[in-house]
Amino acid sequence: MKLLLMASSLLLLSIGAVAEEVIPVYEINSQDTFIQAPLNHEIYFYSRSPELNDVQVQDAQGNNLPFRLIDVSAESRTLYRETPAVFFPVAANTSEETLRTLSSTSISINTNKVQVEIKESSTNPDITIDNPDFYLIDLTGFQKKSTTASGLKLNALRLNLNNTADVSGKPFYQTWELSVSNDLHHWNLITSTSLVQLHKEGHSLIQDKIPLGFDYQDYAYLKLRCIEFCADVQLSSINILEESTEQFFPADTHWKLEGKTASQKSIKLDINDAWQSSAAWNFVRNDVAPIEHFSIDLGTQSYGDKIRLLGRSRSQDAWELVYQGIWFNTKVGSQWYASAPQPLYGPSHGRPYSEFRLELAGQLQANYDPALVFHTQSRFIRFITNEMPPYRLVVTSESNAPAQARILDGLIRNQSPQWVNHQWTFLNPPKPEFVAQVSWRSLVFWGLLILAVLLLAVMAVKLFKQMNTEAD
Repeated sequence: MKLLLMASSLLLLSIGAVAEEVIPVYEINSQDTFIQAPLNHEIYFYSRSPELNDVQVQDAQGNNLPFRLIDVSAESRTLYRETPAVFFPVAANTSEETLRTLSSTSISINTNKVQVEIKESSTNPDITIDNPDFYLIDLTGFQKKSTTASGLKLNALRLNLNNTADVSGKPFYQTWELSVSNDLHHWNLITSTSLVQLHKEGHSLIQDKIPLGFDYQDYAYLKLRCIEFCADVQLSSINILEESTEQFFPADTHWKLEGKTASQKSIKLDINDAWQSSAAWNFVRNDVAPIEHFSIDLGTQSYGDKIRLLGRSRSQDAWELVYQGIWFNTKVGSQWYASAPQPLYGPSHGRPYSEFRLELAGQLQANYDPALVFHTQSRFIRFITNEMPPYRLVVTSESNAPAQARILDGLIRNQSPQWVNHQWTFLNPPKPEFVAQVSWRSLVFWGLLILAVLLLAVMAVKLFKQMNTEAD
């Protein structure tokens, strides 16, 4: 019986040894309900999961709050503006050459090349045509200021009309057609639109735009022709409604890792490895942050030669090649330029690299002290509060993040909450010690569990012997 009580006590102690450990890392004190805040690199010193599955958001009383981790991706913003268009009223039967003269464009052709010279005009020429057949819009000046990569598009044309019929109170309802061309000879009809400007009893119905939706590079000229209810109507001005989309790429999370000078003797990866190094440094990291790119900070030391970066997950593992190539760090004028960050792929066995070795092949002119710079995608956390601040982001010994994300999705289903941006206050707790990626609590747990099992086995043997004795 005493052995049974001892074994039970040890089993309870082993379970208590892995009771949930909570490490508060960040804090926010706010009265907002829907909060969004960025996560910095410090969180990866406390979490054991590169995906941060062991983090949790808690209120002042330690209650878990629903949250979700999100990767910060590129954001786009659409900008609009109106620009006056250069246009010309054109009479019927106007020749193609006259159209070129109107648009202030001369084209010269010889046997070697085609040369197009565009002479921009900021104002329309003084042309008076009582009944124009159509209006010619010149886009060549805009083409010079726009490129395919600029993302600038023609959204619509806004027509400003001098309409004597409308002034007299008659209905203003017209049909216009729009054609496009690049040579003023071949025209393609792309749309037909009704323009409306009606007023009655304080109510108005206005449609003064012709939708477009193409780039400046697509066409050089536009032709506008009124084809229905066109009496006594003339264009006073035309505005181009432009639309451009700008991409905003948030800064990634990056951090430096300092190294220590190592033996310059090259590591042989295989029997055919002929690499020779002139200097080497070892780097050891104590975080689990996922690494997407790496770069090398050489400070103000010039370098331009071959380098090699090796990595391994544990000291007993063999080194693996991470990167090999040419690297430069040079000064141009007053500015320093270095090679662009390079992708860092994970090891073949799946565990993240914890040690790195940097080898330089070129002859060094000074004492170098390089640092590795690692880059990973920035992450945000969104959570819903319960009016019990302050709210803390903690690291626990349980993986609860996926469940809380599903709860949050259920709470905001069919809603579009406005997330309020906040900044965490770093609580700077002591960093936990990791030994071979196994915590001391796990070691205590398994030790006590094994001891409890052994005691139970001894007790079972004694009970078996007692049963056999009583049977005899």
